[in-house]
Amino acid sequence: MRIKHILKDDKYLDIARKLSEVVRTQRSLYAEFINSSALFKHLDSLKTIESMIRELDTVNSLKNMLPQEILRTQAISLAREANLAMSELSISPQLKSILKENTAVSDLWKKQISSIGQSIETSLLGIQSQIARISEISLLAERSLIGIDFNNIGALVSGSSQLKDLILNSHMSFSESYASLFRSLTKQRVNFLSYSPVVSTLPPIEFFNNNRFLKAISVYKEDTNEEVALATELAKETSDELETILCELDPSLIKLWRGAKEALNSRNPDAVRHFATSLRELLTHIIHMLSPDDEIKTWSNLPEHFHNNRPTRRARLSYICRGINYGHFSTFLEKDIDAILASIDIFQEGTHAIDATLTRSQLEALKNRAESSIRLLIRTWKDTRSN
Repeated sequence: MRIKHILKDDKYLDIARKLSEVVRTQRSLYAEFINSSALFKHLDSLKTIESMIRELDTVNSLKNMLPQEILRTQAISLAREANLAMSELSISPQLKSILKENTAVSDLWKKQISSIGQSIETSLLGIQSQIARISEISLLAERSLIGIDFNNIGALVSGSSQLKDLILNSHMSFSESYASLFRSLTKQRVNFLSYSPVVSTLPPIEFFNNNRFLKAISVYKEDTNEEVALATELAKETSDELETILCELDPSLIKLWRGAKEALNSRNPDAVRHFATSLRELLTHIIHMLSPDDEIKTWSNLPEHFHNNRPTRRARLSYICRGINYGHFSTFLEKDIDAILASIDIFQEGTHAIDATLTRSQLEALKNRAESSIRLLIRTWKDTRSN
């Protein structure tokens, strides 16, 4: 019997009302149950999504760390390769026989060896001592790379992201050329004593100064006593020699060099940019002075050496070290200059507002980096002319 029929009869009225109430209650409970089930399913979905988000955050964190670790590992591995190659140089079984033959030793090395001593044993010890020194420099250069965040190169100074990427890329290319240079010097057919001493003795100084500059603009990290002592020693050694060789090349260059250092010590609000601009002008002027256009055109007619009928920077640097005639060193010199110019540019690009935020150690690191590169250029040019 249907409920609506029951409602017509009074004696069933109370029962009908109770039955109707039960039905409504059941329907209400069923609706709540359906809604609750949907809610529980929704909550379960949210829990799943929350779990996935945590996993995605972890993955993204690892993804962000991955390039950092790859770059750090690569940079340190390249430094280590160079250091291992240096250790092989000092224990090369051929070294003593090369010194005995004497004919396989360049005149520039002979001159340096003669100042060490006359006997083969004394000369051998002197060369091994030099290799030990450049090994120490290179090991400390490697140590400077530890702790640098390669995702945030230049984090402590202002500058466009494009320029900071350029600094990172130039550093990696420079490191690769450094490792390649010393790997090549350990090959059986290569006798490093047959080339100018600049090929093996000055690149570690460049590498050390480059890495210290990178560290100074990228991370807050105290230098060790060893690093400070070596940096001070190398800076004085470079500055003293630079004074002499700049005068020999052209006394007017001393004015440009001193002007850069005076700008560094100036209280002018635009001092940093003046300092960077002076360094770039000095470096560019020296490169052009050591590689005149007419001489390069006589030396080479290769299309890749010219752009708009003017020698490229690569052509100029190849010309400067043409007498050394060692491809790995030419590449190293090119990458070295690329790296220092990128380093100068990040300071030259800065605005008045950031000058006050730059630390003395950052400015000194740039100065040391530029001075050692200028010394390498002039020494290479001089040794080329002597060969």
